[in-house]
Amino acid sequence: MRNPKEPQFVEIESDIQVFTLSVNSIDENNEFQKEFNLIGHGNLHILSATPEIFEEYSIIGTPTFVAIDGKGVIVGTGSVGTLKQIVELTNEIR
Repeated sequence: MRNPKEPQFVEIESDIQVFTLSVNSIDENNEFQKEFNLIGHGNLHILSATPEIFEEYSIIGTPTFVAIDGKGVIVGTGSVGTLKQIVELTNEIR
């Protein structure tokens, strides 16, 4: 995993709420946020999820990104790995 010096997408798209689902514990997620300098961004949330949540959102591999509009409707999904791909996916909710 690359070590991001800055969480670019979170900073560029500060009006979009970003939720990361993890199978890790809350403590492990907190350590991840500290390690990768992800603390202090009010629009970034790292949540512990159950296998049922992964199944409900049809997440079969990581990373999987799901764009959800303000009404809770899924408007796009994808397995993306670059900032450009993430921005393109989230542009679908604007």
